[in-house]
Amino acid sequence: MNFTPVNNYLWVQTVEDNEAEDSGILLPQDYRAVESPFAVVEVINCSGENGTLWGAGLQLIVEAHMLR
Repeated sequence: MNFTPVNNYLWVQTVEDNEAEDSGILLPQDYRAVESPFAVVEVINCSGENGTLWGAGLQLIVEAHMLR
């Protein structure tokens, strides 16, 4: 299957952060770290309509709630 976005949409993939934060501080079991409202994504493909500026391989910072 070949996925091609249309209507000025971008096909992106999130870039995982591989930093492990090992510290000597003990935390409760139900503790969750505060998540950033932003995410780093890499453009996989774009619609190509209207001479878009977004090329494959470009990394962008986007609001995380905008990703589907």
